[in-house]
Amino acid sequence: MKRANLFYTVCALGSLFACMNYLHAASVQTSITATILTPISISKQADLGFGEVYPDATLAGTVTVDYTGGRTFNGGAAAGTVPGSAAAFTVTGESGSTYAVTIPATVNLTGPGTDMTVSLTDNATGDLSLGSDTFQVGGVLNVGANQISGAYSASFTVTVNYN
Repeated sequence: MKRANLFYTVCALGSLFACMNYLHAASVQTSITATILTPISISKQADLGFGEVYPDATLAGTVTVDYTGGRTFNGGAAAGTVPGSAAAFTVTGESGSTYAVTIPATVNLTGPGTDMTVSLTDNATGDLSLGSDTFQVGGVLNVGANQISGAYSASFTVTVNYN
């Protein structure tokens, strides 16, 4: 009989501890959410062009193309008949977001003569408040004295990222 009482006592204590653990447990439901954003994208509308340029025989010069495509000449560089043009881009993405533009600081144009360096600038606002934005890239072309005639070209990458 003592063994039976001991058995029942042990079972009762085990049940009590099991119940106590259960009484200390708690549960709650939670939700899972996700917001899918519009991927940012960029498309080219126009290339950057410096147009036709006449070099001076002894004096180096520069040609600047502004964001509207207007050109100014300094030193030993003079305008030919073909005008310049700013590069133009359209950015689309999540309305109300902001973005950053990455372009190289300089690019080298290669052709039949000495390479010519172009310093690049952009006028991007980084504002997608309406879901899209446009910006331009202009630059300054360094023309060598007595630069050899011919076509010079280069390419560069424009990258946009959400802030």
